[in-house]
Amino acid sequence: MYGIFARRLIRERVERIQEWALRIVYNSHSKTYMNLLARAKLPSLLNRRLQDIVILMYKVKYRLVPDFICDIFSTKSCKYNFRNQNFDIPRFNSVLYAKHSLRYLGPFLWNKLIKTSLKRAAYLGLSFILDVRILLN
Repeated sequence: MYGIFARRLIRERVERIQEWALRIVYNSHSKTYMNLLARAKLPSLLNRRLQDIVILMYKVKYRLVPDFICDIFSTKSCKYNFRNQNFDIPRFNSVLYAKHSLRYLGPFLWNKLIKTSLKRAAYLGLSFILDVRILLN
């Protein structure tokens, strides 16, 4: 989870190292990084970090993690839940730190996933689709 909130410079360097490794493995210096990721069937590191956060939120929702991690997030206490949101998104005074915290980003991504999944499920006629790639489109 540390890599999620690392500085931008560190994240870019790690992404560049993955790009170099893919270029060496596939011996291709002309293809784009996205083409190499598609060929390797890998998500980008940013997408993987977002997936990790959503997986953590799933575990928090179903109490599959220790209580001290569950205590970081607050759940909705209203029995009438018209927006299908499971977690409260905390309010904050400082944008500098709050929007980049796990306490804010976890519920934000989870609630966004629920909304887009239900819209897609209604469109396709399916009961429920849990796919993190929906968040990134």
